Amino acid sequence: MSSAAIGKAMLNLVKGSPYRRNTRLPVAVPITIRGKDPFGRPLQETARTLDVGKQGIRVEALNPPPTNAEITVAYDKAGQAQSARVVWRGGVKRPNGRTEIGVEFLRPVDAEGMWRVKSPEDWRKGPLALTTTQKLEYFTARESKAPPGLPMQSPANDLELPPLPRPTKPKP
Repeated sequence: MSSAAIGKAMLNLVKGSPYRRNTRLPVAVPITIRGKDPFGRPLQETARTLDVGKQGIRVEALNPPPTNAEITVAYDKAGQAQSARVVWRGGVKRPNGRTEIGVEFLRPVDAEGMWRVKSPEDWRKGPLALTTTQKLEYFTARESKAPPGLPMQSPANDLELPPLPRPTKPKP
């Protein structure tokens, strides 16, 4: 197979793939998760965010709900609670015995008001409009190996990348 054919196949894979729509900020705050455990019993746990975004958060929890579970995320300092769902669950526990989970909000959230942070530009202007080439670069960077001495992260653990620049209109 030629390198051009491989490139076209990779671009076709990327066209329908999800990618980070907005910047995530490293913010560690205590939250309360309410939902159901894998056996359908009520679950309430105090957890901690690892990073926050406009559409979701990454959390570490001792007894996380299962993937696809609908939950409520409450941040008491903001006096807000949001409906969400667990979109992924890390398979390896962290050294403190907690497991990372990815959470996506089900409705639009005033992320700046909820997390009490200055929002990045893309939170106000909407999702980044990426070209297919930029998406491919994003996925290639996610799959690349970490420098020696750094732990490897799989795409399921959502390796954070800096935001990509917005396309600009050419000047006349």
